[in-house]
Amino acid sequence: MTTPPKFPRPPKPPLVPREPYDPADVTVSLLFERLIGRVIVCWSKLEACMEDLIWTLLKLEIEQGRIVTARMDAVGKIRMLRHLGELEMTEEQFHRLSPALDEIDILREDRNFIVHGTWGRAGFDRTHFCLSLRLKPDSVENVIGESFPESRMRRIGDAIERRKWELIDLMEELHALPGRFVPKHHGKPPDPPPDRP
Repeated sequence: MTTPPKFPRPPKPPLVPREPYDPADVTVSLLFERLIGRVIVCWSKLEACMEDLIWTLLKLEIEQGRIVTARMDAVGKIRMLRHLGELEMTEEQFHRLSPALDEIDILREDRNFIVHGTWGRAGFDRTHFCLSLRLKPDSVENVIGESFPESRMRRIGDAIERRKWELIDLMEELHALPGRFVPKHHGKPPDPPPDRP
């Protein structure tokens, strides 16, 4: 199989030292609470799709599949999908999956920063920012912070959602292959019961 295309890593915003006279506060607007929540919800759905695709590639029902993926973090799911995709997918499918996984890994870093960071607003324009002690600063007395304008938050949520649907499309293609095992939980939902008089 030929090497799949890579998803290019976008540049991080530059580190800008905070000026001592910049006003700062630890509040977050209601809009940003919603945007943070959207990233969290979208990511949970994406991880569920990653698990579902793993179960599909391993030809497992949900009962067995959850044993495999229950304690697996996002990094483990990405790694497993990459290995299984190379073994079980056509070259064309794998060449779509691999760059999607590259971007999912980049989005994972953003999601972790958003979820585990400390939020606030700074500057005269009250730009939202997020601080993290987990990322290595350029100096021991510094804390890493990134600005998160509304446009960046929306891009992150949209990208997570887009990649979720790409995984769903790949899963549906795999289910449609002749002779392909389709776990029961993937099948068409049963028809609703007829209305009673």
